[in-house]
Parts: sequence; structure tokens; C-alpha cells
Amino acid sequence: MVQDAVLVASELATNAVLHARTSFAVSLSRADGHVLLQVTDASSAPPQRAWRDPLDVSGRGLSIVETVSQAWGVDNSANGLKSVWASFPVPPAGDSGRAVMP
Repeated sequence: MVQDAVLVASELATNAVLHARTSFAVSLSRADGHVLLQVTDASSAPPQRAWRDPLDVSGRGLSIVETVSQAWGVDNSANGLKSVWASFPVPPAGDSGRAVMP
């Protein structure tokens, strides 16, 4: 779970830098058996999945987010901020969720 959350945080932060072009914040919270990761920026434009040629070196971020997270979505606030979020299941009791390097 930790490796997946780090990957998704990187993808969503990269999207904020490349597309929102505003400052952004990353937050994590835990509730109801899952960890919620949010990247919030000041762009109201929703993220858009890019359909790219298989040889392109970019454009797969949202596909990665969808593949490795339990669920993901976008929330827009009344003050113009957008939060792209992804959730991950909490590891079973006794499992720290820490990445183990081979």
C-alpha cells in the first residue's frame, strides 16, 4: 500500500505542476479502513485522461492512479480549489504497510 500511495502522490503532484500550474498541497488521512490521499490545487479544470500512443513517454498518470488505487475522484470546492483524491485499503492488523526492499 505504501508504494502505491507514493506512486499516486507523485503522479497527482506532477499533474498539479504540469497542468494546474498553481501551488498545491498533499494530504493524507485515515478513516473507515482506508487511507485517503488528496492533492489540492487552485485550478478548477478537472483532470483529463490522455489517450496516447504506446511509445509516448507521458500521459499515463491517471491510468496509473486508477490501476493502483482502490478508488479515485475529484472534488471542487466553492472557493475554487480542486482536490484529486485516491483511496487505499489499510493493511491488515500486524502488517505495518511498510515497503520491504528485496
